[in-house]
Amino acid sequence: MTYRILSFDGGGIRGLVSAMLLDNLVGQPGMSGLVDDANLLVGTSTGGLISLSLAAGQSVTEVLDVYKNDGAVIFQGYSDDDGATSVLYKNDGINQMATAWLANYPTMASLATATRDVAVVSAQLWDQNALGTGLGSWMPRFLSSLSGNPYTGLNPVDAALATSAAPIYFPPVPIEGVGSDYDSYYVDGGLVANNPLAYAVAEVLGTTGVSPSDIRVISIGTATSSFGITPDDVVNHDYGAMSWGANLWLDLFASGPRPALPLLELALSMNEELSTAAAAAMFGPPNQPGSRFLRAEPVIQPYAMDDYKDIAQLENDVAAYIDSPDWQNIVSMAQSVWYPTE
Repeated sequence: MTYRILSFDGGGIRGLVSAMLLDNLVGQPGMSGLVDDANLLVGTSTGGLISLSLAAGQSVTEVLDVYKNDGAVIFQGYSDDDGATSVLYKNDGINQMATAWLANYPTMASLATATRDVAVVSAQLWDQNALGTGLGSWMPRFLSSLSGNPYTGLNPVDAALATSAAPIYFPPVPIEGVGSDYDSYYVDGGLVANNPLAYAVAEVLGTTGVSPSDIRVISIGTATSSFGITPDDVVNHDYGAMSWGANLWLDLFASGPRPALPLLELALSMNEELSTAAAAAMFGPPNQPGSRFLRAEPVIQPYAMDDYKDIAQLENDVAAYIDSPDWQNIVSMAQSVWYPTE
């Protein structure tokens, strides 16, 4: 029995990358059923929004149009008298869109079909008994329709808001009615697994009885860039490495190789790489003959996760990647990975 996982990374407006690649892939011969034949649609943050919208019946074209045209709706600026203590954006736009997509689906379980589940990743800020009775902690959470998951009764709009509530960018999201250990505030799943694949595989293996050898994976990222902190960047400050306090790790206006909010970008990027490495260990190196694992991660010019105003630049970068040998190799392998001869 083949079990197919279609996975989408986080990355804010760079979800356009995933949407464009998915749109191209479903247009390839033999791949029109890619979404419908997935047994699990899973995503983190913007990837979680993609997964939920596809599960609710939105077409790939409709998803793509959101990224092209609705950036200003997603990133509605928030301002009050608190200055730096306030989030950058309110989540009204995400709430509005998710409510429209998911109006006919009151629970995560209602999004499931006989053959397909949906899941998103989030981080719970406080579980009052996480470490024992009365010993609370924050916890990673997998919000899914999989049987036995504690969140099957969760409103998927809440799941959409929770998985995409990137700290500093959007406010934490309250979730109630799940249970005393789960009722709390939640934030972006990128802090847990910006690439949700490894988390998804662990959940599938633990709840479905599927064998690892049966799993086939297509994992679509939101692009990577030449980000990092160069030696010169460290030493070209008053006290070298000693200068690297909150003012630099949380710098909203960094440029060059060092991205804005480098601490957050570093955390997201590193856990993304670990997830890919874990999947490669289980399914074989991605995009190689004999592997059961395809991974698309274009390399583009640095592009901020909230830069919707320059979306045409991002479109051009992805279009160039679609013409690249790397993507064409993935396309050539997609049908045999997704639909193996059994």
